[in-house]
Amino acid sequence: MNRKGFTLIELLVVIAIIAILAAILFPVFSQAREKARQAQCTSNVRNIALAFGQYTQDYDERFYAQPTPCGRIPGFPSQQVSRMHPPYYVVLQPYLRNKQVFVCPSAPRYYGCAQPTCVPEWYCDGFPNTYGYSEMLNNDVDWAGQFGFQASGWGRLATIREPAKMFVLGDCAMGLLCTPNVTRDGIQIRIALANQPPCWLGLACYWNHTGSTVEQAVLRSGRTMSTVTRHLEGSEIIFADFHVKWYRWQNVRDSRVGGPIQFGADCRPSWVPAFQ
Repeated sequence: MNRKGFTLIELLVVIAIIAILAAILFPVFSQAREKARQAQCTSNVRNIALAFGQYTQDYDERFYAQPTPCGRIPGFPSQQVSRMHPPYYVVLQPYLRNKQVFVCPSAPRYYGCAQPTCVPEWYCDGFPNTYGYSEMLNNDVDWAGQFGFQASGWGRLATIREPAKMFVLGDCAMGLLCTPNVTRDGIQIRIALANQPPCWLGLACYWNHTGSTVEQAVLRSGRTMSTVTRHLEGSEIIFADFHVKWYRWQNVRDSRVGGPIQFGADCRPSWVPAFQ
């Protein structure tokens, strides 16, 4: 009796072909899924940009002046300071009425929870946030003046000469942005590496490092840039004219050192070799 079937060689060839096709297609599927998540993030950020636009129009063309979470003001407990000046995402709620819009689907964890014990319901699980607001806008000159502080912030739209280049908010590894987390060649690491908290791998908050040395450290750790960045090696950013744009991580650079983005004044210029 004749039996028809596959030989071992034929089976191995078929398995090899399937394995090759899987190796080719799986990265494509993964990239397609990330593209879908990025589209959702872009929608989130555009809604936040619209809310910022409405807020500034309601408040005489001023951006919200938010101090650092649990900020310190002489004579005021830190919890009272935070309740007096809540996080930006709490202030924008009347314009959005949606907490989920502050959660990027590509973010592994909520990073907007610096010192969350001051007002727990506004941080982490109480109010998840995966985007970072510019501390240069937080340090508004009017807000600082109320408490005798010196500041050179950009809280007023009229003071921003090139609003299409001025950073307001973006994918971020923390809930705010300040210049200490910047490389020697001007890359803003909190935004560029939005899925990796700052001050990791012994890089001392990235001072004295460059984009290339950061990339080398990522590779030495056994990771890839696609795992520590948020959207296909880039981030979504809102600018002061309220448009939204994606930038590859190497291009998230300060305009003062040849980059395309204006991040505002230095909150601690003596700490940042790039600006000395």
